[in-house]
Amino acid sequence: GSTCRGLCLSESCRRGMNIPVIRRRNLHGFVVEEQSVVFDGSVERNVNAILILSGLPLTLTKSIVVHECVHAWFKLHPNANQRGIDRQSEEGVCQLAAHLFLGEEVKRKKRDSGRDRGGEERPTNYELSEYFKYSIENDSSVVYGEGFRKALRVYEGLGGSLEVLLGL
Repeated sequence: GSTCRGLCLSESCRRGMNIPVIRRRNLHGFVVEEQSVVFDGSVERNVNAILILSGLPLTLTKSIVVHECVHAWFKLHPNANQRGIDRQSEEGVCQLAAHLFLGEEVKRKKRDSGRDRGGEERPTNYELSEYFKYSIENDSSVVYGEGFRKALRVYEGLGGSLEVLLGL
């Protein structure tokens, strides 16, 4: 199974107002009022928090933040909400964004990898970034792994533009 390392907490509710409506008079002549809720068709969406598991390597934490921020974008962007998106597609795009971030980290950290070791036997930030990127590419899950690979094919078909993919 997969491990939850991050979470985007959001809520949505339809906007409406209570309107008192007179329904009938009872046997003794008293008016009975009931509340009716009339919705105006709009939906209010909020992102309340992005939670990240503590104690993870910095590079992994950053990639999780990127992933969760794309979830927040989907929750808050009006066009994304109108079209609707299935879970596999949403997770795939979020994984794609994290993968692209890690790719940039790999490029940047490869230049600095000589200074990173410091005589210790632990993996360098470059090696960790490479591993986390590899993990996304080789995830076997239907939602995250297949979702990522589908999002990557679309991204590449759009000329490598995340902005175009997200409809910005």
